[in-house]
Amino acid sequence: MQRSKVFTMNSSKHHNIGEAFESFMSRCEYKTLSPWTITSYKQYWKIFVRYLGNDVIDTLSITVDTVEGYLVYLKDNYKGNDVTRATNIRSLRVVLYYYMEKGWVNPFKVIIPKSGKPIKEVYSEVELKKLLKKPDTKSCTFAELRNWSICTFFLGTGCRARTLTKMRIGDLNLQSGWVLYRHTKNGKQQNIPLSKALIKTLKLYISFRHGNAEDLLFPTIYGTELAVDSLGKEIKKYNFSRGVYSRGLHKFRHTFATLWITSGGDPFTLQRLLGHSDLSMVNRYLQIGSEDVSKTFARFNPLESLNSNVERFSMTGSVL
Repeated sequence: MQRSKVFTMNSSKHHNIGEAFESFMSRCEYKTLSPWTITSYKQYWKIFVRYLGNDVIDTLSITVDTVEGYLVYLKDNYKGNDVTRATNIRSLRVVLYYYMEKGWVNPFKVIIPKSGKPIKEVYSEVELKKLLKKPDTKSCTFAELRNWSICTFFLGTGCRARTLTKMRIGDLNLQSGWVLYRHTKNGKQQNIPLSKALIKTLKLYISFRHGNAEDLLFPTIYGTELAVDSLGKEIKKYNFSRGVYSRGLHKFRHTFATLWITSGGDPFTLQRLLGHSDLSMVNRYLQIGSEDVSKTFARFNPLESLNSNVERFSMTGSVL
């Protein structure tokens, strides 16, 4: 008697989109992608499934027209600029190309929409002075002292928000001036130097915070981990309380990177501090404003430097 054929996920082109995505997630875990990357795939796929609704439940129904319609859907229903939408489509492309590799979607090219790269917004010098002003430790709350310390830490290291929320007191070595990042976007631990000003701030904060080495460095008032969204809300309130109405956790990172370059710092060290694998991402942080470009240009321009030397030599009689 002929045995019935057993169908598996790989034996047919037709697949439920939910089951197919579970397979993609398994591939991500097998490749040991970072939790942040996996989470972003989930978030963007959830939006795509919401767009599909009940009309598409089979992967073979996904075509180039589906993706083009999705882009229109994003423009009409979600806030965000061209860069945000391009990131969304780029994430979707990874998933769909996996399906195509498996034969679950008929091959087509997913084109990433063009997007201009906007200049990264940074905090102004006036805003930074307001944010970094030390609170009155005799009257301020723990939350205010913590938020002030967090802003100082962001501006002193360029640390990512998620990395900061995972940090423990024991990750600090204030005596030698280093901090260990255990949870990073690329999954690799980093040792980052601390400036004298930041060490001073952290010593003050810890003298009020107390706690053991295994305790969270910047917890909620209940001692639990601050979710990134909650951290964003806390810093927004802190900024407003200081008369600073621009906000955004990543804005601190942009500010750190921009000030590093305009102060004469080299991009290779900045690349290491930011935890990037190459300079391509660092270059996106270096789109500094025209005023800073002018100042930096005048300071480091070779011709200006040479002319200055010639004038100095002429006046002393050493040359000419």
